[in-house]
Amino acid sequence: MSANNAKDRIDTPESETAAARGRFERVVDVAAAFDRRSHNPAQNYGIHGVEMRFVLKGEKGAVQFLIFTNWHLPHVEEEHRRLVERKAIQHEPVSIWLESLYRPMAADIGYHSPEPRYEGQEPIMDCPYVPGGHCYYNGSSLAAQRFYDVMLREGGDGLWRELEAYYLAVFETEPENPDPHIAEGNREARGATPGSQKEGVE
Repeated sequence: MSANNAKDRIDTPESETAAARGRFERVVDVAAAFDRRSHNPAQNYGIHGVEMRFVLKGEKGAVQFLIFTNWHLPHVEEEHRRLVERKAIQHEPVSIWLESLYRPMAADIGYHSPEPRYEGQEPIMDCPYVPGGHCYYNGSSLAAQRFYDVMLREGGDGLWRELEAYYLAVFETEPENPDPHIAEGNREARGATPGSQKEGVE
């Protein structure tokens, strides 16, 4: 979770799904971009673009999908533009810079549990997604890419559908496998990969 970022919360409209029937609550948190660079190493927090966090809350906890949009503050974007232009003029490869500076990144897929999911799991003390304000969190950046791909192809409907399936995999069908890597791997082994419900999407 982002620390000290300004956030806007958007509750998405209900639809004819389990969310509309009251089982799940859908939340989208948007954290602002920032430039907190400093010559003092103790105060240098760098730059960061807008974050979008899609959270599905249920009775047993919550799951989230996090995107780093790479939408930066205007003066930071201007710095990036000048950097890429300079590299191009010097005939240096710019594809890596375009990828890292401008392309959105699937940052995380994970769960917020009100109870520890494995021995020794440490709590997060500032969590707005579970009752009581603290949770036990675990996530995976590698598994997040598949959810990003579904969102690109199917939009919000596909993403919320896969978050519901992921919630069930973590909190109901696979309580003995709390780690998102394991839950996602088991779903793939059963052929229930994100997007598999839609014909032509593998």
